[in-house]
Amino acid sequence: KGPDSFFCDRCKSLQEAEKVTLLKTLPRFLTVHLKRFKYDERIKGLSKITWQVAFPLQLKLKTVLQPPSVEYDNKGETYLYRLVGIIVHIGQGNKHGHYISIARISNRWVQFNDDDIELVDEHMLEKLFGSRGSNYCAYMLFYER
Repeated sequence: KGPDSFFCDRCKSLQEAEKVTLLKTLPRFLTVHLKRFKYDERIKGLSKITWQVAFPLQLKLKTVLQPPSVEYDNKGETYLYRLVGIIVHIGQGNKHGHYISIARISNRWVQFNDDDIELVDEHMLEKLFGSRGSNYCAYMLFYER
């Protein structure tokens, strides 16, 4: 239970939480925005969150027929998404830094950095997960069904 935990009105204490989003229909393209900036009271401004977020190259999502419960087994359809693009933020804060993009073209990954275009190895994508103190991490992920 860290300082970023959620405050529970019922038990009047900080609690770990998990956010769940239910979708009736799944889109052909799915965009995931990793919220990499948060308001920091100490500096009275936004600071970058560099925690590790290990994102998959393939993502299975299932539609649900009704909100899930312990007693009910949803019989929705399962769809497979594959990662096709990444926007990367390089820098320490929200007021400065640089954005680059990495896209899957056929079965190769290509990095676009202003006027520089180069092939990158798929294993390099793990460096974009982030880590404490890192200034180079994924900011947005694009998946195609």
